[in-house]
Amino acid sequence: MCIEDDKTLVGRFQAGEAAIFDELYSRHIDKAYNLAYRLTGDSDTAQDICQDAFIRVYSSLGRFRFEAKFTTWLYTIILNLARSHHRKKKWAPIDDFPNIPAETNGNGMLHKIDRKMTKQAVRRHLQKLPTREREALILRHYEGMSCSDAATVMGCTEETIRSLSFFAIRKLRDALREEGFEL
Repeated sequence: MCIEDDKTLVGRFQAGEAAIFDELYSRHIDKAYNLAYRLTGDSDTAQDICQDAFIRVYSSLGRFRFEAKFTTWLYTIILNLARSHHRKKKWAPIDDFPNIPAETNGNGMLHKIDRKMTKQAVRRHLQKLPTREREALILRHYEGMSCSDAATVMGCTEETIRSLSFFAIRKLRDALREEGFEL
């Protein structure tokens, strides 16, 4: 069985195979949700953003011009919807990040407790970062996007992404050290 890339699927959709959208949706809904959740900190809001994002994708996919990767375009839509939500309502605290694998090579319960406390502190301080620094950090380090793709999503230069990520990481590191975490 050959798995088609996003570009091929989009091309098939543009050629009239509307049912192929289900494949694009299935392929990207989990990552879309994770990004929306990380940006908003609220499960219901993340689901609403994903629903709105995929409605926009469906209605605009026929005009998609391949100037960026499909995922970059999708993430741009999600980021803009999250920003719109943020303007309407203050950011909610982030309780948990889905799909972060738990480390299994620790030394029992103490290691698990320490890891959980560290993750909670990172989430708490991530929430306190300026919006653009938080967005850059999430796109680069949680979503694994390249500087180029993250810059496209955020509508800025690659250097801006590097700078925002650098300052975000430095602020997180300093805040964690102030709380006594060894990094």
